[in-house]
Amino acid sequence: MSKDFQKILILWLISIVISSLALYSFRDIKFKNTKKMLEENQKEQEILQEYQNLLSDPNEITQPEIQKNLAKTWDLTIILPSFFWNAGFDKIVQELNNKEIKINFEYIESISKYRKDILSGLKIDIVYLLPTNRIKGMELEIISINENPKVYFHSIFNNLLWINDNTIIPYSIDPAITLRKNGINIWNNRESLLTFSAIWVQNKVHSMPILWGIGKNDIRFLERWEEPFVNYFDILFLNLEQIKENHNVAELKNMLDVEKLSLDYSYNFAKLKLLYESISKKNENCKTFPAICLMSYNFWDIKFWFLSDLDILEKYFTNNKNSFEISNFNNTITSYPVKWRVFVVPKWSEKINLANEFFKEYLKEWVNGNENLWWNTLSAITNIYDIQKQEGKYKEILINENKFRLMYENINLQEEFVKDSKNINLLKWDYNPELYLKK
Repeated sequence: MSKDFQKILILWLISIVISSLALYSFRDIKFKNTKKMLEENQKEQEILQEYQNLLSDPNEITQPEIQKNLAKTWDLTIILPSFFWNAGFDKIVQELNNKEIKINFEYIESISKYRKDILSGLKIDIVYLLPTNRIKGMELEIISINENPKVYFHSIFNNLLWINDNTIIPYSIDPAITLRKNGINIWNNRESLLTFSAIWVQNKVHSMPILWGIGKNDIRFLERWEEPFVNYFDILFLNLEQIKENHNVAELKNMLDVEKLSLDYSYNFAKLKLLYESISKKNENCKTFPAICLMSYNFWDIKFWFLSDLDILEKYFTNNKNSFEISNFNNTITSYPVKWRVFVVPKWSEKINLANEFFKEYLKEWVNGNENLWWNTLSAITNIYDIQKQEGKYKEILINENKFRLMYENINLQEEFVKDSKNINLLKWDYNPELYLKK
């Protein structure tokens, strides 16, 4: 055997050994990666099954949607009306900071100003505190606090809460009210209020005891799904619904007549704007809450509102030192209209796990009696609500507790109201009131 052939044979044998080793190594690496992939796939399937169990229709779940539920950052934004924020939330923030979860608060004043966000499905990385008359039909995330939330909340929330699979966490009970200056005694019906508006005289140039007013500017606001002042549309809608329920043509004509009467002290938007723009130089909050501002500065004496408006008065206009009394809302014969303020999480939220941690801490603070969490609105938590019931200022409202009726409407309610031409024509007196009530 020649030396050259020996060299070739040795090199060939070496190449076979190297190739065999490389092939075996590749096989081992491929096997390990396959095993790892199988383990990861099994975990993904377990996560998928867990989320399917939480939802009523697991067939609607897809893998990309599940991945969105895993928080990319450890911060969470809470959007709520500015007048609801209070020191009680500081304790929640502190506790969550200890878990390396950062809470950011953003504030809203009027739902109408945020209609684009809400109608587009809301932002997906936040928690909203919204009234129940603006959540029906929304796509909301399932909230899980690992226990039955019904045990914490007032029984009037039973229709919206379940043992599992909840999409809301209640915050407060916000009844409609008649707010009046201390010492002004009137009956809570539209006829007496109209008489009060017509004959009330005070030694003030701009005194405007407002019952109601529906002018051209107000209708323009409605058609743009906006409001001349906070809760304008809600109160208008409630009045019309009550009149329909009672089928009272005289009351409907009275309400429409207020703007038509030649009263020195009657409401119209032009007066409202001039006044609150002037006072805004002293208090910038008048731009945000014009109606409440003018009442606090003693220009108005009576108004249909909601209990939460007392929070606004005390938070932004307390220096005016006016004394107000709460009366029943107008003509609540068989039912008493109440907003329920609730926390919701848009679907699909990228921060649902963080939101759940927030709700757990929120409930713990409520149940432990954190008094800083409430202002004037009635708490949704049973033990706090029972304490508040002892306060005299709620007496007239709580007499109607067994008649509380949830205002649970579609987010598009104002838009739907405007699209029905009969409603706008009625406000313009271009539609017969008798015919309107027959519909």
